[in-house]
Amino acid sequence: MKYRYTSFKVAVIGDVMHDIWWDMESIKISPEAPVLDIVNPWVSHSSPGGAGNVALNVSSLGASCDLYFVGGIKCNDTRRVKEDLGFADIGVFVTEQRGYYIPSKQRFVYNGNQIVRVSKEEKPLPGKALASATRLVENKDLYDAVIISDYNKGSMTIEAIRMIMGNFNTVIVDPKHDNWEAYKGATIFKPNRNEYQTALKRNPGISPYDLFDHTVITQGEDGMKVESGGMIDSFPAHDGSVADVAGAGDTAVAILTLEYLRNGGLIFKAAKLANYGCSLSVKHRGTYRVRAEELNNGYESL
Repeated sequence: MKYRYTSFKVAVIGDVMHDIWWDMESIKISPEAPVLDIVNPWVSHSSPGGAGNVALNVSSLGASCDLYFVGGIKCNDTRRVKEDLGFADIGVFVTEQRGYYIPSKQRFVYNGNQIVRVSKEEKPLPGKALASATRLVENKDLYDAVIISDYNKGSMTIEAIRMIMGNFNTVIVDPKHDNWEAYKGATIFKPNRNEYQTALKRNPGISPYDLFDHTVITQGEDGMKVESGGMIDSFPAHDGSVADVAGAGDTAVAILTLEYLRNGGLIFKAAKLANYGCSLSVKHRGTYRVRAEELNNGYESL
């Protein structure tokens, strides 16, 4: 097996969400107004999202993983996420906040197509976000790398990010903040194309070369672009069916991290593999986690 990651242990910290998928018997136009009437919906499945999905991707690839996040006391979404992560043998470090409910995203699907998404969001107290980062730093000697999964839901404040950046050598960032200075020193900085272009417009004159070792930009149907040490390369998306793009960015950051550790820091090779892994992920509905065996089955084509 070429791609093997069982010797690595990674910490993930960030915004955890509860993803819920609903199927339905049928849809029609409501007689009350020109809106959709969803008939007899039922929950088909649910799963940890955000940083939780990143952790599940790391675990699926064979590495050991711990997840740090802010959760609610007596929050059903937090409880269910903890159970699902425990089944995947992921270490869970929850900083609890009374009265807080982690974000949830409910997707309503009919005949395989997403009809509508309903999101519930609130942000934890900044002090809880900092406490979560402090717990991670206290355990820093346990990990080969840290992934910051920032969805801008409040678990990754500027102060928490800076604490992590100042205490770890290998930090991979999936960002949402436009203030790139907070992530200064990141080993791999992985925005999507929209995030990258928006941040450049809001911060004229700023250069990722001055802030990060490597920048990997996910570009959806256009694949990935890598900027490192004055060199730029692009990897086109692989041909194939696309059933659902949900969670593809989480797949990318997990593979980037583990392959970068395995190959001794060769970012272009890591990005090429991550790009291939995303093509496997999007073939499945819902958030799909790629396994190392799948990467090995297809590596000869890379």
